[in-house]
Amino acid sequence: MTPPAERVDPAPARPAKKPVAAPPVEPVAKAAAPKVVRATEVEPPFGLNAIWVPDEVPVSAAPSVAADPDNPFAVSDDGPFGSAANVSAPGLKMSAASSGSPAEGRVRSNRRRNGLIGAAAAVVVVGGGLAAVALSRGPAADPAAPMGAGGVTAVDPAVVAPAVYSREMLKGNLALLEEFRPTHGQPIGMLYVPNGVNLVVHLRPAELWSSDRGAAELRASLTEGVTSWLDAKIKELCRREPSRVSEATFALVLGAFGTQPTSSQVVRLAEPDKMSVLLDEFRGQPLKENLKPAVTVSAPHAYVIVDSSTFSISPSETADELEESLTVPNSYVSRNVAELLKQTDRDRLITVVAEMQDLRRHVDTLFPESARPTMHAVIDWLGDDVDAIAWSLHMRPALYSELVLRPRSGVSPRVLEAAFQKKLDELPETIMAIVKGTRPAAKGFREIIGRYPAMLEAVCQSTILRPGTKDVHAVTVLPAKAATNLALGTLLTWDELRRSPGSAPGAAVASAGQSTEKVADRLKKEILAEFSMPLEQAVKYIGEETGVDFTVDGEALRMTGYTRNMPQKVSLGKVPATRALKEILSVPNQKDLAVFVDEAAGKAVMSTRPYLMQQGKAEFKVD
Repeated sequence: MTPPAERVDPAPARPAKKPVAAPPVEPVAKAAAPKVVRATEVEPPFGLNAIWVPDEVPVSAAPSVAADPDNPFAVSDDGPFGSAANVSAPGLKMSAASSGSPAEGRVRSNRRRNGLIGAAAAVVVVGGGLAAVALSRGPAADPAAPMGAGGVTAVDPAVVAPAVYSREMLKGNLALLEEFRPTHGQPIGMLYVPNGVNLVVHLRPAELWSSDRGAAELRASLTEGVTSWLDAKIKELCRREPSRVSEATFALVLGAFGTQPTSSQVVRLAEPDKMSVLLDEFRGQPLKENLKPAVTVSAPHAYVIVDSSTFSISPSETADELEESLTVPNSYVSRNVAELLKQTDRDRLITVVAEMQDLRRHVDTLFPESARPTMHAVIDWLGDDVDAIAWSLHMRPALYSELVLRPRSGVSPRVLEAAFQKKLDELPETIMAIVKGTRPAAKGFREIIGRYPAMLEAVCQSTILRPGTKDVHAVTVLPAKAATNLALGTLLTWDELRRSPGSAPGAAVASAGQSTEKVADRLKKEILAEFSMPLEQAVKYIGEETGVDFTVDGEALRMTGYTRNMPQKVSLGKVPATRALKEILSVPNQKDLAVFVDEAAGKAVMSTRPYLMQQGKAEFKVD
């Protein structure tokens, strides 16, 4: 874990909100009649043009689909929403309701294909969709689930603003971009939470679960399985219906590799409860007399009742730490997280602040198995040069997304900006290559999946990068309707690829994107060297943290009398991986351990000196 930051001063008083300009609608020259795209029975029309005039138009005798040439996010009337009753969903059960939970998908896509969609999900995060949240913790869709006529909240394409705000338009007028800033709230604070927080998720559930049409459409596009999971998780952690929770701050402590994360919740209600109800619900042994606000302990939880609208729930073993954060924000949080929190806005619909190394280390404990390849791909796509992120999203009056990238030590914001821009520019064409191998069964789904690369192209064209003194800001402004279509497009494409693995185009594109950095150089990357585990797990951890295929040679260990389960205890903080390896190789009873690097195969092996000498192989020097 990164060292604690200096104490964070309380947030300043919230400034008065400025009126937000409505998104301008650029005049667009239209043809006399909309272009007509014919959808085949086996393959969608694919295109990268941001105004979605397909680059290739397959022709067949299938019914025609009128496509709005000015808006890649529009869904035609005879798409999956206009004629839901006549479409049998091949992969997703669509509903605005929040009940039930689909079973695990029957077929998994291979890791490379999931990886590319993970990268697309990362761009959707940059561009403002909720797809990454949906794909991360939510359950997999049920391929066998039918779509009922009453199960879909219709998305009306007629109200989608046709303007797409290009990089040139926004970068050339930063004042205009500032006018689109939808909220001017206070930063997210670390009051009423314990020490060591290195992942923060802040939500406004009452807005997402409101009766507002845009919110209802977004819930529908996330599918029943995802919204059911979110609904149940908020009820479990906040102990209230989502519609009753104005703000929920989830402060997670991601510890050493292999340990379970712990979570604390600060809940702010839309309408206050009676104090007597809260006192009865959160009763327990007082931590100390006369604490204001009071801290009570009833294992496994510790509670802070701030007032009739605000309370927090934390693990009982952290009760003593809560005392320090009752009047001022807890300063013992990750340094990057503490600094990025100062740039956040509590009024945004969703905000995520995370240390990337901590997040990478805990993918297997934070997310279900079906979502891990996608989350690994999102993290990998962001890259090793990103140390921490703060991402926020708001949907009204325009779709506004802001991603703050904190570069690692030794990487300047301008260098990170250039590398990130290159990734954005390349992704739509990469995704187009992989979706061409899909064969969606339903015509409406074919249309959305075929349009998905164009949606990503519009996102990329509408994202501007601004390097600062410490960070890079990626800001995207899109029509408000883009959120539902981005989320739905990502989910449908991801689900389709899960059920049709092994496409040659996808595998070829994924192979082309693999790193060419030398293994020896990757092993010099900084990792958090704080672990106590068997040798084989320690080697696996170092490999995962550095992006190296790092294994243990069991035969070499047996030859020297060693085992895979020899305990390793390292406590060095954040150091190069080679420094952690040197610590392991320096233990007196295992001094014959040695590392072999095979650059040709792109691998590293934990071996022994006698075995390497016998094989005529050179030991990798970890000094």
